[in-house]
Amino acid sequence: MRRLESSWQLPEQPACQDASFLHYRNLRYGVLLPDPRLRKYIRYYWVLRASGQDSSAASKGVEPHVGQLIIPDGYGEIVLNFADGFWRGRVGLEKYADFQRESYVVGSRHCSVRTGSWGELNMVGVKLLPTVLHSIIGASLGKFNNQALSLHELNFASLCDLENKLAMINNTQFVKYELDQFFLQQLDNKPIIDAVVKRAIQRIAELKGVVSINSLIADLGTNYKTLERRFRNWVGISPKAFARVIRFKHSYHYYRINGRHDNKQYLDFGYYDQSHFIKEFKYFIGATPTELASNRFVDTTAISDYSLKKDLAHSNSLLL
Repeated sequence: MRRLESSWQLPEQPACQDASFLHYRNLRYGVLLPDPRLRKYIRYYWVLRASGQDSSAASKGVEPHVGQLIIPDGYGEIVLNFADGFWRGRVGLEKYADFQRESYVVGSRHCSVRTGSWGELNMVGVKLLPTVLHSIIGASLGKFNNQALSLHELNFASLCDLENKLAMINNTQFVKYELDQFFLQQLDNKPIIDAVVKRAIQRIAELKGVVSINSLIADLGTNYKTLERRFRNWVGISPKAFARVIRFKHSYHYYRINGRHDNKQYLDFGYYDQSHFIKEFKYFIGATPTELASNRFVDTTAISDYSLKKDLAHSNSLLL
């Protein structure tokens, strides 16, 4: 990976069409819509920048300047890192967190991760349908199992070339241009996607995750073992786990918009009752809704909340 020679700074940039930005403390997070020809494959690009703290901050017990809870959304992801590393760990298993220095790809996740850093951040990401990620890298996503695979391990020359090219660019408009050119070339011919998996994703997305696996396999005319094997290969997780993620994604977004949770919400999103919803909430967030709303919750969901808002601006965000 090639790093920027100069120290981090936030330059004046020309307006980037189809871009919106979140400013949170000293963090700047942008969501960029891809070329219209790519939008049935790629949901959006994102850029994240933040200046670093004093190098001794960690040893002094200072909290990371960025402590983000990243909620799964059903997408695969390519993450290119051009500055300092950051720690990344699954909610509930933080003691096993890894320090991520390299750029990486990851399939659809069934759990949330906590991230944080004391250093400089300069990252570019791509949120895309996991089936499309499978097509691009030519490898099963099932072997990832919620784990990030570095570009070095992947040994995908084109992505490494893209990483090197973007490392020399510190302008959002030009980053978007280079990403568009790369993916237009990569996806010149429509990706070959397993038809059964495609239909399963569409059905789960249409029903916002509120679907039983038995009804899904009946609609698809297949059996569970076959569907699960093909789904894990193309998406990275099981269809049941994927539906669970999509259901929580919508229910959590509803909760954040309305600032409350009620019995109608539980039923609309397929939860049996309040305790079922709270159990799911705690699995994904690591806290109950009450704890999230209190000062006791140490992480911020700012990036996830902003990303979900942009993602769900269109009802068919996951459909091919």
